[in-house]
Formats: sequence, C-alpha cells, structure tokens
Amino acid sequence: MFRPAARRRPANRPLGIDATIGNDTVQTALRALVEAAGTAAEEHDWDLVATCDIDFHRVLISACNSTHLSTMFEHLFAELRLAFLLLPDRRALHEPYIIRNDRLVDQLDAGHRAGALAELREYLDVAERHVLKEVEDPALGRVTQ
Repeated sequence: MFRPAARRRPANRPLGIDATIGNDTVQTALRALVEAAGTAAEEHDWDLVATCDIDFHRVLISACNSTHLSTMFEHLFAELRLAFLLLPDRRALHEPYIIRNDRLVDQLDAGHRAGALAELREYLDVAERHVLKEVEDPALGRVTQ
C-alpha cells in the first residue's frame, strides 16, 4: 500500500522552490514550522514533529497554487502518516528532517535557488529510501505492499 505511493513521480521532485523564493509569507510559515518541530523534538513529541514536517511540505506544495498538485499530495501525506504509525522508533525517522528543513529554509531565505533545489532533491531522495526501508523492515513483521 505505501510503496507505490512513495515511489510516485513527481512526489520526489523539488516542487515549490520557485514559488517560495521571494515569498515572505511562505518563507515565514516554513520557518515557523521548523521552529515548532524543534520545540516538539525537545519535548519528545515525535507525532507533532511528523505533523510539522508534513505541514512543511504542504506549504511548499501550496505555494505552487495548483489544486491538482495539492490534491495529489494530500493523498500522499495521508499515506505517509499511516506509514509513520507502523514505525517503532519515530524519533529516528523524524529527527534528521528538522535539520534538513532548516537548511532548506536557509537556502530559500538567502534566495539561493540552485542550493534550495539541490537541498530539496537530496532530502526527498534520502527520505524516500528511509521511509521505504523502514516500512519494508522484516523486523516489523508486516508486508506493506
């Protein structure tokens, strides 16, 4: 169930970068989500960290102003939330992405399009491998396809 959704293209494409650079409202919302995720991590609230991370990507996608993309990604976000619930160590999954989101916002704030694209592209590639590895882990005793 999760594997096909996680492998959909353009789900791992760096969407939203061009629409975000120079958009103070979007950049402020992204920075606030990174800060909220950091606070949640300090409180060991990994479910809230996951919510902040998904909301971070929701803001990026919404900056594209495409109903089609937003709808497609809402389905993907719902499937990811379900996949997250399968994982025994949510901290190990979510903690590295707080730093990655922060680095991405730094690139966006500086107006570095190429850096932001590279950061998001690497982030999405790593995240795809990470989530698929976790949900396919035989130690979970689940078949997720």
